[in-house]
Amino acid sequence: MDPAPVIIPPDASPFLLVQYDTEGQPEHWALALLELIPPSLSVIPSTPFTRTIVHIYQVRKLSDTFAFDYQNIPYIEFARDPALRGGCLIGFVPAPAYSNITWLKNNIRHCVPVQEKSDWNDQHWVLDCIQWLKDEKPKWIEIGVTEETIREELAMELQRWEDVVDVVYERLMFLQ
Repeated sequence: MDPAPVIIPPDASPFLLVQYDTEGQPEHWALALLELIPPSLSVIPSTPFTRTIVHIYQVRKLSDTFAFDYQNIPYIEFARDPALRGGCLIGFVPAPAYSNITWLKNNIRHCVPVQEKSDWNDQHWVLDCIQWLKDEKPKWIEIGVTEETIREELAMELQRWEDVVDVVYERLMFLQ
């Protein structure tokens, strides 16, 4: 059940699918990009934990529709979210991070459906986004990332979280 070692390519930001507990409902899924800020750009002594900004892309259920939601938060705040239950690495976004983060924020919102099916949810949105990104930015998504591999990895990751073993974003941070 040990995860495969991860090597972060130079000048790239890890791209994750993360899952949140929703108290009895299927887990909420979101996309998260870990922007690793180089030590040379930090103005104060820092660690990877204080130099990382997490960009979260997700849809939120409103009363009768879904809305796109984007947040950028410090890694520490992200990792301390009590509902966060791990995730899986889906790829890497190359440098320059800022322009790619902006591109993603401006374009991924178009994956939100205008007319939802009654069973459509945030997990469908994430899977639709991954498929869309495979077409738009194929180098951003790792080969072999499929719905089946995602669901398998998320199930193992949830077990790691329950066993109090490092989950994907913690493993990535310790590589820095």
